[in-house]
Amino acid sequence: MNQPHPQPFVLGSGLRDVPADVGGICLVFDREEVTNPRIGRCVDDLMYLSNSAEHCRRFANSVVFVFDGYNDDPREVHEIPECRAFLATLNAHWPYWMHFLAPIPDLWATFLLCLTPPAPPVDIGEGKFARRYDPAAFKGLLLEQLHAMNNLHQLHALDVPTRQRIFQSAMSAVDATTMDHPEGPQP
Repeated sequence: MNQPHPQPFVLGSGLRDVPADVGGICLVFDREEVTNPRIGRCVDDLMYLSNSAEHCRRFANSVVFVFDGYNDDPREVHEIPECRAFLATLNAHWPYWMHFLAPIPDLWATFLLCLTPPAPPVDIGEGKFARRYDPAAFKGLLLEQLHAMNNLHQLHALDVPTRQRIFQSAMSAVDATTMDHPEGPQP
């Protein structure tokens, strides 16, 4: 099986032009789009992924995102209010991340930390800090993601083994963000 090769696509640039041999997508959230929230074009591109059974199969567990224009900001993405707000607004309009998001623990940690209430860091020793999350908010977010993913799978009649593979892949990434750190996801 071919490994996905994420290609950078600026949201709004038209995912309809993704070449057939591309197996993954890197969504670039541009700083201007984030600071002046205009998610319409972003949602249009993401809907392109979820509106087709072929794209649901092709891009399952193979989408990553980056926030461009924050390289000089010393904060983590989940500590930047406009990044948190942008992702929360995007998620409210397109909740299919559990199906599409690549099983990369750091990516999932960013996603989870952006969409749960902020909490103070926890000193885990040796100058390292972990982020704590509200367990109820974390559980609620995962249940919302699971519900949206199940609806998407039913809509496109994905078979049970495919559904299980996608779910297990996403949950392995979620588990990896919290497994060694009971306080919550690591940035």
